[in-house]
Amino acid sequence: MKIAYQGVKGAYGYIASVQCFGDSAQIESCTSFQSVFDRVIDGKADFGVIPLENSTAGRVADVHLLLKNKPLFIVGEYFLPIRHCLMAPKGAKIEGLKNVYSHPQALMQCENNIHQMGIKRNATADTAGAAQFVAGLNDPTCAALASKDAAAIYDLEILQEDFQDYPRNATRFVIVSATKDVPKPLDDQGYISSFIFDINNQPLALAKCLIAFGEQGINLLKLESYTDPSDFSLASFYVDIEGHVAAENVEAALRTLKKHTKDLKFFGCYKAADFRKSL
Repeated sequence: MKIAYQGVKGAYGYIASVQCFGDSAQIESCTSFQSVFDRVIDGKADFGVIPLENSTAGRVADVHLLLKNKPLFIVGEYFLPIRHCLMAPKGAKIEGLKNVYSHPQALMQCENNIHQMGIKRNATADTAGAAQFVAGLNDPTCAALASKDAAAIYDLEILQEDFQDYPRNATRFVIVSATKDVPKPLDDQGYISSFIFDINNQPLALAKCLIAFGEQGINLLKLESYTDPSDFSLASFYVDIEGHVAAENVEAALRTLKKHTKDLKFFGCYKAADFRKSL
């Protein structure tokens, strides 16, 4: 089985891929999220593991647009606790640091601690890539924010563990596939159904859509808006709802929703991750 993720070995996407699919899977590195999507679409990977949102820093940029515009489906979710380590070349000291490198999401998740240290932020493509870069610099004034695994892989010294601002920091990953694999509904299992819908930018447009869920007693787990760069007159909304897409109340809500939307795209129906309950 081939699994695609964005980043290099030691990145959180790599760790999530291994935890989801095991050591026997072939975990393949990609330079961008778009590359992950394209590898799955082209059949070069069976699944892609994509970070969708973080409990501290919010949604991961670009992923929502890729989900909307690429013919893939969400078939699962996975929550990974994120414990950033501040790492640098051997012999470096915290008081001597001037620069820190990491993915923009990681920098945001450690914003307060970085600010207190008064060091310069430098964005990179991924966290483990930052560790690899800092190892190559071999400059005691430069550090990276990445996983403990990345420190071991790139032979960096951990100056401080748990450098994130909030201890309960977690990233929600989704597993994407080219196949719409909807599980058979079971009464003792929680499900999530995911969609994106477009509405005209006018009064009450969103309210009418949300009433469709409320009237059927459906709980919204996530509702996030963004603007499609191709048409500023439209507002797009990503929504996760509690329930199986084949349930009668969900089907009824979707029939009503279609009357008030310009476009409705189904992303997938999948089992809710147990870790969601502990957030």
